[in-house]
Amino acid sequence: MEGGSQEVLYAPDDVVPAHTVSLTASDTITIARAFEAALSDDDAAANDQTLKADDVVSLVASLLGEPVSDNIMEFVLDRTEGMDRVDFKTFLHLFTEVLLQTTEWGKLKKQPASVVGFHTYGDQMQRQILHEGVNFNIILVGASGLGKSTFVDTLFKSSVSWRANANPTGFGIPSTVQIHTLTHVLEEKSMRVKLSITDTPGFADAINNADAWQPICDFIDAQHSAFLDAELAVERDVNIPDTRVHACIYFIEPTGHGLSELDMQAMLSLQERVNLVPVIAKADTLTRDELEHFKQRIREDMTTANILPFPQSRPTQSESQMMAAVRLLEEQPFGIVGQNFTDPDTGVRGRKTRFGVVEIDNSEHCDFSKLQDMLIRTHMHDLRMVTREVHYENYRRRNLEPPPSQDDGSVTDDFDQQQPPQQQAVVDVAPSTTSTQSKVPAHSSV
Repeated sequence: MEGGSQEVLYAPDDVVPAHTVSLTASDTITIARAFEAALSDDDAAANDQTLKADDVVSLVASLLGEPVSDNIMEFVLDRTEGMDRVDFKTFLHLFTEVLLQTTEWGKLKKQPASVVGFHTYGDQMQRQILHEGVNFNIILVGASGLGKSTFVDTLFKSSVSWRANANPTGFGIPSTVQIHTLTHVLEEKSMRVKLSITDTPGFADAINNADAWQPICDFIDAQHSAFLDAELAVERDVNIPDTRVHACIYFIEPTGHGLSELDMQAMLSLQERVNLVPVIAKADTLTRDELEHFKQRIREDMTTANILPFPQSRPTQSESQMMAAVRLLEEQPFGIVGQNFTDPDTGVRGRKTRFGVVEIDNSEHCDFSKLQDMLIRTHMHDLRMVTREVHYENYRRRNLEPPPSQDDGSVTDDFDQQQPPQQQAVVDVAPSTTSTQSKVPAHSSV
């Protein structure tokens, strides 16, 4: 640029994207009028009919009729980076690319003269899901004796835990972290869920717990690796078996003193691979004030260590979804209590102690119902989606992007590294459920 004049961004014809939106004349006029209205607020625009680059995001939001999501904002800022002003032709090209990324078209949205029928698409998807069912895979991480098996049996109101189905003679404190996975098919009102529960006995039970979380991380990576291998196969299945872990329930010992160094290091490693849900085990051992104080200490520790539990707000979420995520985070970590009896008269599930009964479904007694609602009733789809769109995509990118060159000119290859063992299933059909038990060697680390 010469003479201090402002730089104007022009888009040559050859940069128009291959997949673009074909706008009608009326659509173009609507965009042009909005562009002209934005120019009226800019004194410098009267000379060259260009818009300040800083105002492009607000103009896009005005046309879409809603606040711009973070991913669209980043896209617009990337397109206008280093530019002072934008002309109409460039803005039109940019806006058509934005329209490819959203179904919220605001002022360009059209209303059919009468019912077409595409409003039934949700019903069609529901019928497909009811026909095929869904996978839901959970891993339980925590020291022995914190009630992991009791929790998961209580959560699904059936005997789905490894301890409830395994040979009792094999129990004991293992010397290394083990991986045990049981798979069941549960059906409720015609909806089938293939539920996989992975337990990790031996975690935090050794004298030296350095890197105790690594076998668990290797196991989670192995499930991503198996899915990636199946996805990249030349002849791949239409429905790839999905063993990717959707949620990690991390059990915190009710010490009242905050997170241990092991807890923080383990959660930091796990959150990079899976949706992390911290819970305080055996919350009935603390008074109400002690529990609230303990929660606050843990939240402070997680903030200091940059531990980010599920759910985190995402750019594609609506404002109401983001607010719901904030409310759930304020409740965490959930203080839970396991069930040991059901009242035969009232059907109330609870835990008997010498001081009385803790009703586990009563939010005044513990947070079990809040956790159950999040995991199953309100955020099961989100857990699956974040696993697919965030954690799996991160793993996929790390393993498929070109490896960095070394100073000596050599190249490292992630695929040359030995992959950890993957789930191997043996079918064991029970009279009431379809159960699949998979083991990552029972007496050795993953």
